[in-house]
Amino acid sequence: MNTPAGFQIIDGKPANIDPIAAMLNPAALQQVIHMTIAAYAAVGFAVAAIHAFMLLRDPKNPFHRRAFAIAFSLGALMAVMQPLSGDFFGAAGFSLSTH
Repeated sequence: MNTPAGFQIIDGKPANIDPIAAMLNPAALQQVIHMTIAAYAAVGFAVAAIHAFMLLRDPKNPFHRRAFAIAFSLGALMAVMQPLSGDFFGAAGFSLSTH
């Protein structure tokens, strides 16, 4: 998306497509890290929501209390890291070019 690779534009149409080169473009590592952090945040909060619901049904259950604490902590940590990683990788002067 940000650094397209693995194809040529001939007469306005993509040609000579190489899927591996497209997946491993110069921005791939930074985008994979940013997306993985987002996935951990989303799953952490989803799991925390499930255990929060179960705690409403049984407030004294130690399993759900502990599971909620772990999942919410992971989601919260990743929610803080997500914009930081985006800012770091998108900061002025950080070059994705290969020249």
